[in-house]
Amino acid sequence: AMRGVANYLMGHYAEASADFDAPLLAGDRQLKPWRAGVAAALGDWVGAHELFAGADSLIAEYPPHFAIPFELLAAESALSVDDLDAAGVRLSVLATLPASGPQLDQIAYLQGHLLKKQDKVDKALALWQTEIATGDRPIRAKAAFALVNTLYEKKKITLAETIERLEQLRFAWRSDVFEFDLLHRLGRLYAENKNLRGALVTLRQAATYFQDITGAQALTQEMRQLFRKFYTDGDADAVPPVVALGLFNEFRELTPPGEEGDKMIRRLADRLVSVDLLSDGADLLDHLVRFRLKGAEKVETGTRLAEVDLARRTG
Repeated sequence: AMRGVANYLMGHYAEASADFDAPLLAGDRQLKPWRAGVAAALGDWVGAHELFAGADSLIAEYPPHFAIPFELLAAESALSVDDLDAAGVRLSVLATLPASGPQLDQIAYLQGHLLKKQDKVDKALALWQTEIATGDRPIRAKAAFALVNTLYEKKKITLAETIERLEQLRFAWRSDVFEFDLLHRLGRLYAENKNLRGALVTLRQAATYFQDITGAQALTQEMRQLFRKFYTDGDADAVPPVVALGLFNEFRELTPPGEEGDKMIRRLADRLVSVDLLSDGADLLDHLVRFRLKGAEKVETGTRLAEVDLARRTG
């Protein structure tokens, strides 16, 4: 338990989680705030909210330098699951504690989220703008992220402006959950803007760099869906064949298994052949024959490969 607390305080959240999961600690109520803190740090806001709900009396006994950070996380977890009553109570408790400058900035940032969820958007935007101008560095980045997303949701800035401003934030503050959320949001916006490569590269970075964050594993499935949609719904036909091929080769691991993936590769190969990119088309057909197809389909595709090879050699 002591090692888990030490790991948590050093920011080693995965290690702290492993320590707190020790069987001997399974029923230890005293660890609820620390378990909740780990859950919040790893982006599991639902789990954090549930744990904080049973830890109020414990947190109340802590000195301010522990109680205030836990109350901040408890307020943020309540906002993340839309428990506005609990969030309001948490922020009221924080108002009675001796918070420092950066902690006051964080309280203001969270109050902005509460105001937004209460449909007081203009007040929320004004509060975040103040924090962007005067807050400490991490809160400036978080407030800017909240501001840009809200402006886009309210159609006050364009999709291109939103992407540009969020890209600038990638270097404003680097931390686990914030950076993961930023990359995830950017990936979705790139997809919305029909920039498949930007979407897949950004989502892959989020999934690769933040594997311990809740939701990271689901990004692979999100990437697969974007990739499948691009090649099966006709979007790939709207870009030059070499671009479609380059994207396919860069993210080949996202190809669906089975007949759907086979059809996708064959369709791309036929398109390449139709514009005289015979070698590239042959390579895709060869991959199908060697590694994916069986039976009659393998024979049929092998015949097509032979035809393309002959055309390539005699062309």
